[in-house]
Amino acid sequence: MGSHEDRVLRDHAQSLMRAGHIGQAEELLREHAAARPNDHEALALLAQIALVQRRLDDAESLLMRALRGDRKRADYHGLLGEVLTTAGRHREAIGRYDHALKIHGQYDAAHAGKAETYLRMGKVDRALGSLERAPDTPITAIPRLRALTRQGDFEEAITIARRHLPATKASNDVQRGLWFGLGQACEKAKRFDEAFEAFTQGN
Repeated sequence: MGSHEDRVLRDHAQSLMRAGHIGQAEELLREHAAARPNDHEALALLAQIALVQRRLDDAESLLMRALRGDRKRADYHGLLGEVLTTAGRHREAIGRYDHALKIHGQYDAAHAGKAETYLRMGKVDRALGSLERAPDTPITAIPRLRALTRQGDFEEAITIARRHLPATKASNDVQRGLWFGLGQACEKAKRFDEAFEAFTQGN
């Protein structure tokens, strides 16, 4: 199997993942990885599936193998940061996000992941500070508006959310994050009708 065939198989697996057929995608990728153990992109996709299923040790192991194939992939380091954050290993996660940002300074998912990790650590100021150099995208808007809501800047949080919504070109998870972030800010600001509408859209 050549590189073109590898890419076709990975694209098919990603289509299955997007359609919610996680088990089929995993089976396809595991068979492929057994035959093509150096296909680091397939390993990273398997790590995404393991993360969704909360098999964190498996996800970490797969990503370490993927990184042996290409240590300069910012998305691999960023995904490993997400795995570590989910596992509660926050300081290690921050290090991984920093590594991703050294490779690609405008990688919005790494900026957002780092800020989200600081929020989980209860460090709202650090979360906002880490976003100062981040690109203004729907992905980075989510932790930014959540941090602002936590520190009581409800109106600024609402403004940021509304600037990016409806974000129809973003993934469902990003759209949902923006709507729920808007709903929480509106609720805190006692704008209950707007909060209800935002939560309804998020659902």
